Amino acid sequence: MLAAMRPIRELTLILLALAGAMLLSQLPGYVAAYEQRLGGALDEARRTLYGFMQDAGSNGLSFETYVDRLKSNPDASVAATGSSIEALAARVASLTAQQEELAAAGKLERPLLLLQHHDPDLLRASWAAYQASPSLDLEFGAIGLLLGWLLNALLWALLGPRYAYSRMR
Repeated sequence: MLAAMRPIRELTLILLALAGAMLLSQLPGYVAAYEQRLGGALDEARRTLYGFMQDAGSNGLSFETYVDRLKSNPDASVAATGSSIEALAARVASLTAQQEELAAAGKLERPLLLLQHHDPDLLRASWAAYQASPSLDLEFGAIGLLLGWLLNALLWALLGPRYAYSRMR
């Protein structure tokens, strides 16, 4: 019975290693798709924010004073506009920091940075629009191959010692 398990174990090794290589090879393309959406969202947010900054300047106010005046206005709709503008400024700052961080990071660091610092809406939109490609990235493919191999080893270790290679030989 143990000798019959060896081909199954080797087949799962091949399948998991190949699946890992193919899946992780898609990461650079997905990160690039996110960066593209990030750039577009940032451009649009900046354009809108600069419009409000021009409104402040044309009224002889600093941007901060302009937003504070809007937020402290007794009219709830005007105060809400001030809060929205403040949130927009925070979003521009956050997206700018993300873009700069990703641009400065190396190829292998980018997916990790994306996991740590991302805009959830942009991440979802990137995932919804992303289309896998048949291309393989060598570095990420090698990492995926290794992870597939480790997953196979874990799987067979969890199945118990009766399926271990040492008992099959």
